[in-house]
Amino acid sequence: MRQLSALLAGILALGWNASAADRLRPFIVHLPDTILSESCDVRYEVRGGFGVFRSTTEPDSRSPHTISILTTTWEGQEASFRAIIACKGRRFALIDVPSLKDSTYETSIAPAPVNWLPVAGRLLATTEGRILAGFPMRVHLVAAWTCNFFGLADCFVPWYEITQTTIGPDGSFSLSVPDVLTDPAIQQYGGKRNGFIMMIEEPIPPRQRYLINDTGWLLPAAASYPTPLVVQPVPFGPKSKFRRRAKLGRLAVALAQAVEVKPGPTLS
Repeated sequence: MRQLSALLAGILALGWNASAADRLRPFIVHLPDTILSESCDVRYEVRGGFGVFRSTTEPDSRSPHTISILTTTWEGQEASFRAIIACKGRRFALIDVPSLKDSTYETSIAPAPVNWLPVAGRLLATTEGRILAGFPMRVHLVAAWTCNFFGLADCFVPWYEITQTTIGPDGSFSLSVPDVLTDPAIQQYGGKRNGFIMMIEEPIPPRQRYLINDTGWLLPAAASYPTPLVVQPVPFGPKSKFRRRAKLGRLAVALAQAVEVKPGPTLS
């Protein structure tokens, strides 16, 4: 019995060592010299017979312009690899490898610069009559199209930080957002909920948060925006209509992310 146990342990150890070596093989992404790997966010999946795996990404120590993505596969396993790479000030780059086993585990990308659209607007007074002068506004791109790219009917939609500005004494604000409608990745994979979340937060306690427009919480992606863009700030909290509606669908997850104020990737 002991001999059988030792034999099984040896076979398992050999299998583990072989699969571990294959499992930890990195997929290398080369960037142009004008883009640093530390400025890029990577979202990816390795999909095979055992499901979907994700491990880690890290800059390659050999170059500040190289990203190393650890893939998770088993020895001999057929697996595909897909990645979305968002670098600061650049359009999205997509990587689609149908078979990792038959690939070189290496590619080069050169994402083009983002086209920026000016947005100059004014906040109306809140329902309590407040002008949110001096309040910071954080703007994020809600990238619903990423679910389509990964072939998922439903997924956790990422938020990409775009910019932050401060509301003026008269409620005015000025910022720039990327022209996402001309981004080839978004054109290809579409999605109806691509747009911008504009989160306004009181700088002192109780730190009340506001979102724009009680019915259209998302500023839609557009080719241009009216000047001035007049929007209504709506309180976000347990009793708000926005919060009650959010509890009914997938938006609740995204809102939880906003409430926790987790740092996210940036495109600005």
